[in-house]
Amino acid sequence: VGEAALLLRIAGQDIAVLIGGWEGFKMPKQGVAGKTGKPGVVGDKSSNRKGVAGTKGVKGTKPEPPEAGRLVVRLYALQGQDGGASK
Repeated sequence: VGEAALLLRIAGQDIAVLIGGWEGFKMPKQGVAGKTGKPGVVGDKSSNRKGVAGTKGVKGTKPEPPEAGRLVVRLYALQGQDGGASK
């Protein structure tokens, strides 16, 4: 998944690393049109001729809307009591 990291610096010192990315993001999908079937030919009993069956159509698909998902952010401290070397 696409993530990005930023290094937070204040006065030349590395303070923390901020990592973030999107979860659940989906691009929209276009629908596909269905195809109609072809009709068959009717038979005739008096001339002893068989009919021909038609073909079924193909069902199309609906378009899917986009989903924005959610932004997930993690912060890792490099200085202080919680993490890293404190000065």
